[in-house]
Amino acid sequence: DALWAQIGKVLDLFTPEECANYFASCGYVNKQTKNALGREDPCGLDLD
Repeated sequence: DALWAQIGKVLDLFTPEECANYFASCGYVNKQTKNALGREDPCGLDLD
């Protein structure tokens, strides 16, 4: 449990936009525009 708590603290150091930029720079593309709740995804990526 302590490990997961520490991982959660580390993840809180980064904004969703920073994470999206990291994945985009690695070549990953997210063509999904809505999240699982049907809301617009602020980190939707499309590098095409």
